Amino acid sequence: MDERRYRILMRVAIVLTVAWFGWSLYDAKRRDTTPDTEDLAAAGRQLEDGQYREALELFDQVLGRDPDNLGARRGRAQASMQLGRDEERRAQEPDGGGAEAARARALGYYRQALDDYDRAIAAQQTRQMDDLARRIQG
Repeated sequence: MDERRYRILMRVAIVLTVAWFGWSLYDAKRRDTTPDTEDLAAAGRQLEDGQYREALELFDQVLGRDPDNLGARRGRAQASMQLGRDEERRAQEPDGGGAEAARARALGYYRQALDDYDRAIAAQQTRQMDDLARRIQG
């Protein structure tokens, strides 16, 4: 390879490296990576994997930092519903005992889920009304 081609390839490599590095910096700043978004993403993965108790704990952590977080409130309701279903299945197993306790736990999870859904719906309606009021006022 002659000297001229070598210089051109070297410059192209340098330009591409700088462009890649610049894009990496831009992309890192562009993402919303707060602890809440990371915990919500982790909790969503836990829900998908069927690890409802772990998901519930992560949703609780997010709600502890931000009680108005609708995503966490809805996710918590979904995890609670799934845990209620699991307890309901346990209550139907012919193990001889513990059915009443499992039914009581299931009912508690269902009540918690309904409460979370109610809160999420109320918060969403409030946000929509606030948005509408801002639009009307200009």
